[in-house]
This record gives sequence, structure tokens and C-alpha cells, in this order.
Amino acid sequence: MPLDDQYYRRSDDVVMPSALKALRVMMAVSYLNPHYLRFVAGHNLAARAMAYEAVGGFGRTSIDQRDEDIDFSVKISRLFGRSAICIDPQLTVATSMRRVRKYGLGLMGLHHMVPQLRGKIVRTIDVR
Repeated sequence: MPLDDQYYRRSDDVVMPSALKALRVMMAVSYLNPHYLRFVAGHNLAARAMAYEAVGGFGRTSIDQRDEDIDFSVKISRLFGRSAICIDPQLTVATSMRRVRKYGLGLMGLHHMVPQLRGKIVRTIDVR
């Protein structure tokens, strides 16, 4: 859910959820892995301790190498089944569109779709 701050545009309420759904589909096709259809972004993620431990927790990587939140939710889905990932539209976290305005949806999508290009097109996607 887009945060209503100085970066907010009225269309964000439609564009951002649609972009996330499109990214899930593109990643599932790109990796030939249906578990990407259920990935969860880290800013709105919770896990049971048993599941966290069973998949080895979050990978210790740089954001320039991997998206540890996406990898984590895909590991949960693989081990426990896609139904283990619950995406509840009633549970929302407001997120600033600051990075989207700085990098654009295309570059943000490319960051997720082609990890080999991370740090090469622009230095990095600032995750703070």
C-alpha cells in the first residue's frame, strides 16, 4: 500500500499492487518456478519460528546479490506448499514510493528479474 507522503501519486493505489502481481508472474515464468507466484515482500512478512528454522532463515547476502525476503518466502513455499504463504489484503504496510520515483518501475523490476545486472546499471537500489 503506497504511503501518502510527498512521493505519492493517486494512481499508485492501482499501479503498485498491479506491478507486484506482474512481478510475481514474470519471476515465476523467468525461473520456471510457480513458488514465485506467492512470494512476499519483506516489509510485510511474518513467519512461524518452526518454518523459519526449517528453511534456514534468511540468507546472509547483500541486496545487490539477492532478495533475501523473496528467497525466504519461496523456500517456505517449496518446503510447506504454496498454501503455506498467506497473502492477506487486509494486512497492509504503507510504503513510500521514494525509490519508485527515483529509479522507475522498469529499473525496480529489472533489479528483481535480472540479479546479474545489480550494481551495473546503477550503483545499487537504495533499500533504506
